[in-house]
Amino acid sequence: MKLFLVIVSFSFFVVCPRMAAITSIIEKSTHWNIYYIAIFGIVLSIPLTLAMIWIYKHIGLVGALVFAVATDIVSALLLSSVSWKSTLQTIIIAAFVLAGVKISEWLSLKLFPT
Repeated sequence: MKLFLVIVSFSFFVVCPRMAAITSIIEKSTHWNIYYIAIFGIVLSIPLTLAMIWIYKHIGLVGALVFAVATDIVSALLLSSVSWKSTLQTIIIAAFVLAGVKISEWLSLKLFPT
């Protein structure tokens, strides 16, 4: 039962605020069907997710975050052919994610010292 709860929890983390933000950016910047973009994007993201997990297991959280931010930068560069505004928004979202990870680690250690 715990394994099932962890799997469901992970699935909810995949659908995160960052995903909602990029969905909004893409829909506003293009005239393509957002459902097709999401479905094919999810399929293409499976090997990237597995690579991030491999990096986490072998290098650690910082390595996985660097990889994730690198994929955000690649995404932003690819979106630059669609919209420079989209590129800037993607980079800003990536910066906030990095800041959020550091702040959450610091705050949780203050509130729940081990």
